[in-house]
Amino acid sequence: MSSTPTRPAGRTLIVTDRADFFCPKLLASVVVDEFEPLAVDVLRFGALRPNDSPQAFTDQVAMQAWPPGVREFVAEDLRHAVAPGGRSLDALLDGYARVAVYSINPWNAPLINHLAQQWPHLPLSVICSDDEIERHWNFQRQVAEEPGREAELREAFLYPVEVGQAFEAVRRFFIGRQPWEAMLRTGRQNDLELLPWVPPILNRMPGLADLPRSSSVYRVVLFPKPSVGREHFMQAARALVAGHAGRPLEIVTFRNDLPSLSNLEGVWLRCHPYPIDEAQYHRIIAGSHGLVIVPRGGLSTIRDAARYGLDLISAFPNTPNEHALLHDIGLTLTPIDALHLDDANGQATGRRQRNRATLARYEFAAIAAFRNEYCVG
Repeated sequence: MSSTPTRPAGRTLIVTDRADFFCPKLLASVVVDEFEPLAVDVLRFGALRPNDSPQAFTDQVAMQAWPPGVREFVAEDLRHAVAPGGRSLDALLDGYARVAVYSINPWNAPLINHLAQQWPHLPLSVICSDDEIERHWNFQRQVAEEPGREAELREAFLYPVEVGQAFEAVRRFFIGRQPWEAMLRTGRQNDLELLPWVPPILNRMPGLADLPRSSSVYRVVLFPKPSVGREHFMQAARALVAGHAGRPLEIVTFRNDLPSLSNLEGVWLRCHPYPIDEAQYHRIIAGSHGLVIVPRGGLSTIRDAARYGLDLISAFPNTPNEHALLHDIGLTLTPIDALHLDDANGQATGRRQRNRATLARYEFAAIAAFRNEYCVG
């Protein structure tokens, strides 16, 4: 892997969705001083689209204000004038030293391809979510095995031709190395360069790091988002119950396909609706003792749980999140069948403290890498 080049001085333009609320959190997370002006602007690109994801907080959470120095622009497509100001998109781009695009999707692929073709000397990178990498990996893997299903697979994985072209056009990706680098390389013709850090999105909810927890019952959050199908959810729930029969255990989750309160072989299962008020969501997690990680996605919440001092529990081996947390970030996970509810010898307390310290070091380095790449004015 080549060494990281010195980035050109000047402002960065980050392109994101019209309804995205991750970028405000991301930029707020990398500010060293609350009054520091960032040399970053944001272009909200594309038409407003309804968000039909049952897993997203979008439209449920108040949009965080941009940090000082950040200006916001809007453009519906490549042809429309940019607001405010009425400039063309190319006229806007002319003032930037580098461009970063948040994720690769059908809605922004035309812009990525335009940048690569019309602005080949403008440094271009993608700040990745894991969603588009998994779609890329699934499409490339399955179309190689069944090329006759290409049209069907493109539709299933939101992978039209323009998206594939955008993946090839971008060389530089900001995402953790494990397992994402190998997935990005699958089916790829051109080389790629990784900024090998999980994007440093810190929720920074006040007053939750040392929230008092019950001393009479071990409360475990069984997946922080409803991305696990009901069959596998119940499999994990029964594994928890079977391992702790007759012990003071309570299971908490966030789903819309279970009763708000049920009993599973003597263990109470409390189910909150999803999405839920963000402050309440974090308070429920911070007041628990352990969190069972989802196989993929939700890494910001999983990192919050480590920051709050929860046990991180793995229900299914060899998942993307397990690889990222173990091998990239360096956290310790507890297999679901090895979970102990008590801490007589202090091992659990030591593990939680080490996870907190390891995460703090990792996030400090990720913030430094992000600032070096995008915030150098």
